[in-house]
Amino acid sequence: MIAYTGYGKKTVQRLLASTFLDYTLPFDITYHAQFGVDKYDGLLDEFTPQVQTFNPKTLAPTNWNSPATAPRAQQTDYNDLKIHFYNTLNWQHTFGGSHHGAVMLGSSYDNFGTSQFAGSMTGYLDATLTALDAGTIRYATSGNSTTDVLESYFGRLNYDFDGKYLLEASFRYDGSSRFANGHRWGFFPSVSAGWRIDKENFFKQSDLFQLLKLRASVGQLGNQAVPLYSYENAIVLGQNYAFGGVLQSGAAATTYSDPAISWETTTAYNAGVDAELLQRLSVSIDAYKKHTTGILRTVNIPSQVGGLKGPQENIGTMDNTGIELSVRYNDHIGEVGYSVSGNLSYNKNKVVNIDGQILYNYNNSSISTITKAGYPIDAFYLLHAVGMFQSDAEVAASPYQSAATKAGYLKFEDVNHDNIINGDDRKIINTSNIIPTYNYGFGLNVDYKGISLSGIFQGVAGIKVYPTANMAFPFNNGANATREWLSDAWTPTHTNARLPIVTESTGNADNFQASDFWLRSGAYLRLKNVQLSYALPKKWLNLAKISRISVFVNAENWVTFSKYKDFDPESLLNSATLYTYPMLKTISGGVNVIF
Repeated sequence: MIAYTGYGKKTVQRLLASTFLDYTLPFDITYHAQFGVDKYDGLLDEFTPQVQTFNPKTLAPTNWNSPATAPRAQQTDYNDLKIHFYNTLNWQHTFGGSHHGAVMLGSSYDNFGTSQFAGSMTGYLDATLTALDAGTIRYATSGNSTTDVLESYFGRLNYDFDGKYLLEASFRYDGSSRFANGHRWGFFPSVSAGWRIDKENFFKQSDLFQLLKLRASVGQLGNQAVPLYSYENAIVLGQNYAFGGVLQSGAAATTYSDPAISWETTTAYNAGVDAELLQRLSVSIDAYKKHTTGILRTVNIPSQVGGLKGPQENIGTMDNTGIELSVRYNDHIGEVGYSVSGNLSYNKNKVVNIDGQILYNYNNSSISTITKAGYPIDAFYLLHAVGMFQSDAEVAASPYQSAATKAGYLKFEDVNHDNIINGDDRKIINTSNIIPTYNYGFGLNVDYKGISLSGIFQGVAGIKVYPTANMAFPFNNGANATREWLSDAWTPTHTNARLPIVTESTGNADNFQASDFWLRSGAYLRLKNVQLSYALPKKWLNLAKISRISVFVNAENWVTFSKYKDFDPESLLNSATLYTYPMLKTISGGVNVIF
């Protein structure tokens, strides 16, 4: 594909061309090649000078933006070039009627280049001239360019004997420009095997199983997800400094880099069984372990080291271990056909090693988390609330929290027994996880004489969320308080309350510190989709030569079961604040016609 697009004030041009090669050669050999170039070349002429205007009362400039020497003309040029090559060579052959083999070799090349330039002028005599050289004062120029290249070679070998013994081996050899020379290439092999037990002679007489397959695999995948040029110390302009009593223009590296970063590698081990029984029931079970090494992440460094941002590094090892189960059952009762399906997955996350480091607030600085060997990634790292102070005498007899502490405030555990509550008393809440331990779902389909009803449920369990911001705390950021703070907050006459005493600000040193008191269960079960449809009888449609007409009504996200009632639990899974957009409830209907 070759695409060119350019636009200015009065001109829009677009040119498309494509080249695809697909040759069928003798001896069951197939060659396929695809070449593509997507080019976007845009010239944006912002010739919209504006006359300077003034407020008649203050005589102060009130126009679009600075400088006050408007009108201004600007020209911007964008150039995006994407080059893609993809080639595969396939060979397959059957030997002796029972042995079947296939080989695939291929390569790909992707080059994503971007460039941008902008220039603007001011000092125009009036608003009629738009050329840059008609201005008298150069206002600003800017420009940048990036290149992102991925080159890959890959292959696959398949063999099976009589459809009973299955073997597959594959590899990838990838090179990425996101890493420095000497660290750009990674080799990622995999191998899998399967055994169709139901095709063995000793098993063919069984009426119970229609399919019984054992399988196992081990393979590696690479991850290059780091910002471009992370291996270089980028120089940033605008880092001015004083010299000789005068402020001088300067440049400096503001981010430390590690030139030795390379591919993050995940080795996946899997064993499973697939079965079909009684012509109605299908079951699939998998056990897996994903061992990730050389994890690519930003590592913070002390501010004393030049005030630099931390580098991207290959910092450690992490395991994900789990089981996945899926089941489906199909049957009918008279003219009513139905099917029931379900799936369940269990995953345990554990950081194995991060080179002795401890990472605080690793991925989300709005809550207190920790990443440490032996615990899940981003485990909650919080004060442990042991109740509420019921009297000022109890406050005086307890470890010091703050000068404001009084009856009705949260009471925290003195973990290190130094009689002072501070950040040193935080503990890893290992019973909670920012990643769901369980994911599950199930569905039902019923069909009777063209009337169909289907529903899909989806849910998670074994997860905690830490909601913050306006709806979570009263009077946060100048907001109001939710109704529960009126009915459930501690007062001298309501000492068994669920919430602490109401305070004027969330900034006090006690109640709204990061503690496990504010953790909430993020588990939920949601009816993701339900649809009712009706297909008109075919005898009604034959005369009109229409194959099928069906009408339907569909609803999404209409029913949710969760202990967390203040917000949408699904949208909170990857967020710690309530500044997120909830999942929408939608209802739709329509007609499908097939001729």
